[in-house]
Parts: sequence; C-alpha cells; structure tokens
Amino acid sequence: MHVFAYGSLLNPGSLRATLAHLGLEACLPARLPGYLRCFDVAFPNDGSQPDKRYEFPDGSTPPGVLLGNIRPSEHYAVNGIAIPIDDGDLDRLNDRERRYDLVDVSGRAVAYPGGGPLAGRVLTFVGKPEFAATRFPGAVASRAYLDVIIAGAKHWDAVAPEFYHLTMACTEFPAPGRIAELERINL
Repeated sequence: MHVFAYGSLLNPGSLRATLAHLGLEACLPARLPGYLRCFDVAFPNDGSQPDKRYEFPDGSTPPGVLLGNIRPSEHYAVNGIAIPIDDGDLDRLNDRERRYDLVDVSGRAVAYPGGGPLAGRVLTFVGKPEFAATRFPGAVASRAYLDVIIAGAKHWDAVAPEFYHLTMACTEFPAPGRIAELERINL
C-alpha cells in the first residue's frame, strides 16, 4: 500500500516528523494525472482545532490558513511521491491529515516520469468540504509552509529530473497578497 503525497510530505524533514522509521529510498516519485495542486483548503484558526494555531509576527491571527490540496483538472498531472505504508503508518498519517479525506487513487497514480501504474493500493488525501477555503474569507498561506513544499520538490528533483519544474507547473499557488509570515504554534 502507498500514500501519494503532494504537499508538505514531499519534504524529507516533514515526512520524517510523522514517519521517522521510513527510509527515503523507499519512496517513489510519482504523478497523478487529472489533478492540479492548489491551496483551497483552510485550517480554521479560530481556536476550534486542538493541534495548532497560527499567528502573525504582531501576535494577531488570520481567520484561516491555506493548506495544500489537489483538485480534478483534465489539463494537469500533479507530481508527488508514493510513500510505502502499513496500517500503523496510515493511522499516523490520518492523524496528521485530519482535515482531509482518504481517497483511493489505485490504478491512476503512475511512476515518474512516465512509468506505469503503481502496484498495489494507492491512497491520497483530499481536503474535506468543511475545510474549504471559501468558508474562511481572509485566509492566508504561511510562507514557511510553502517553503517546505518547494524545498521538498527541490529534494526530489535530484532523484527525478525536472521534478521541481513540474511541481511549479502543476501548482496553483495563492496570490502574493494571500501569503504571509506566520508562526505555527503547536498545542
């Protein structure tokens, strides 16, 4: 079984924060045709979430914080990595990705670049409707979060040529006015 990861899990440090035992060499660069990477999920920054909150440098808080997601798009193939997992790993990832639904993309995810379908069951995380960014007017993306994703793409570029450039081409980033310096505070 694999999880197709396309956001912060691309970053080795972020991935190891959840799956410390995983060797990066076990992860396979992959693509998911028919999807675009976007930032249309929002973390509600109103105190309702038990795991974290975000603050601007002055201590004030945005109403929501934009998070990565994928959405159908016939013109794109989002890239990511296929992470081999077992049931315990899946439990840890489900806890981390609590604002997302687990979706089966078996038979659709393919090895990068241009390889055949990944063997076995392949799952990915897609934002839950209750966390749609449209429900949180004024939500912003954390510059640090975007930097984690970009650094992850650069890491995988060394393994899969053009991975970084494909990441940039298949991503709809937030507008510059919706990106802010934020401090993440774990609760």
